[in-house]
Amino acid sequence: MAGLGCITALACDEEGGLWIAIGSEANPFKAWSRDFLEQRRAGKLLRWAGGQLVTVAEDLGFPWGLLARDGGVIVSEAWCKRLVWINKSGQRRVLVDDLPGYP
Repeated sequence: MAGLGCITALACDEEGGLWIAIGSEANPFKAWSRDFLEQRRAGKLLRWAGGQLVTVAEDLGFPWGLLARDGGVIVSEAWCKRLVWINKSGQRRVLVDDLPGYP
C-alpha cells in the first residue's frame, strides 16, 4: 500500500476487509483548504481484502469518515455535504443530502 497519500479514514468490515478513504488525489492532506476552495471531487474509496487493493469508488468530494455497514460502507463526503452508502461493487445510495455543514 505504499504511495497512498491523503488518507482521511479507515474502517474494518465484518469480512475482515479494510476500507480506505483518500481525501484527494490532487492535493496532499496539508492542502485540504485548497482542495475545498477548488471544490474538487478528487477523492476515492479503496478496499484491501484477500491481499488485494481495489478501487471501489472515485470522484468523491473529500471523503472524511467511514462506517462499515450492511455489506458496504457509509462515507461522509465533506465537500458534497452528504452521507452516501457505497457497496463493494461501487454502487452508491445517498442517505442524507444537503447537510447544513461539512461532515
